[in-house]
Order: sequence, then structure tokens, then C-alpha cells
Amino acid sequence: MSNLQLTIVALTALAAHVLALAAALMHRGHQGAFGVNLAVGGVALIALATNLRWLRAPIDLQVAALAVVEVLVVILAALALARGYRAAVVGSWIAFGLNFLASALAVAFVFTFKITRLI
Repeated sequence: MSNLQLTIVALTALAAHVLALAAALMHRGHQGAFGVNLAVGGVALIALATNLRWLRAPIDLQVAALAVVEVLVVILAALALARGYRAAVVGSWIAFGLNFLASALAVAFVFTFKITRLI
């Protein structure tokens, strides 16, 4: 992944979170925010599934933890959208906030550092 690709991914993720939050605040609904949760979680899980080297011994625990968290985010967002369970809605908003923060930090990172080699 080049610096340009990383910058585009980070900016796109941040823009999606900003737009979803604005829509949620303007329309008093959470469908957009939880849709972003589903999309981000789905993309992360697809990216992890395309390269399963992290599952070989020794298992990369940080990547495994990320996979578990993203599975939980997708489940919570799906439950919040489909059934509106209060716990799922609260959990989805927490996940949205953490993903928003991660996106903002990724943008700060790409504008602060230039990557010469990504593995």
C-alpha cells in the first residue's frame, strides 16, 4: 500500500464518519451511523479474510483481537438496525465513536508521517 492509497483510505473513512454523524444529528436517526459501522466492520473482516497468515502458529493476537472486535461491531450494528435493541444501539454508538476516533488518528498519522515501507 502506497502513501497515497493509505491517505485516500484514511480520508474516506473519516469523511464517512463525519457525514454519518451529521446525518444522525440532523435527522435524529442512527441508520447512517450504524450503516457505517456495518461497512467498516465488513471491509475490515474481508481484508482479514483475504490473508489468513495471522491464523498460522504463532497466532498474531493483535490481529485476532481486531477480528473479534469487528465481528462484534457487525453483530451489534445489525441487531441495532434490525431489532433496535437498546444494548445493541448503545454498543453501536460506542463502536461508531471508537471507529471515528481511529479514522481521525489515521488521518493525523498519514499527514504526519510518510511510510517508506508497508508490510
